[in-house]
Amino acid sequence: MGDNIEGSTENTTIRTTRYESLLRSEKKLRALEEGGVDNWEGFGESTRHLYSAEDEE
Repeated sequence: MGDNIEGSTENTTIRTTRYESLLRSEKKLRALEEGGVDNWEGFGESTRHLYSAEDEE
């Protein structure tokens, strides 16, 4: 699967409940970022492991 998800032409099947959960998580993340949480002093430290895991895939 490519890194550019929005430009991907691949299809994946997931359960509706999982899809709805992902939409809620995306909405929550967007709201937190709009509220400035990504400028919080500990944000980088708290999310560093997420980005290093993505680089390994």
